Amino acid sequence: MLQEFYVTATRKLPNPLPLAQAADAVQDFAGFPVVPSDARLVLAAVEISRSAQLSLWDALLIEAARTAGCDRILTEDLNHGATIGGVRIENPFGGS
Repeated sequence: MLQEFYVTATRKLPNPLPLAQAADAVQDFAGFPVVPSDARLVLAAVEISRSAQLSLWDALLIEAARTAGCDRILTEDLNHGATIGGVRIENPFGGS
């Protein structure tokens, strides 16, 4: 989702990052481990989607985080404070 970060950071924020700074951040993030989207990941995400009543895309994010050993994700798209599949949801923009 490096492309999503870059677009959001440079175009969608009230105070967008300068292009060079956003590019540097993408370069830094590119060093993190990648969780492949394989059949096992999708099947697990389908179950999360059904049980938590989430979109498949959100469930894939949660399952990928869980697979990578993350205990939380930062997003403004899900309910701040919820824990799904052992992964805590935190809104970095002031979730309540």
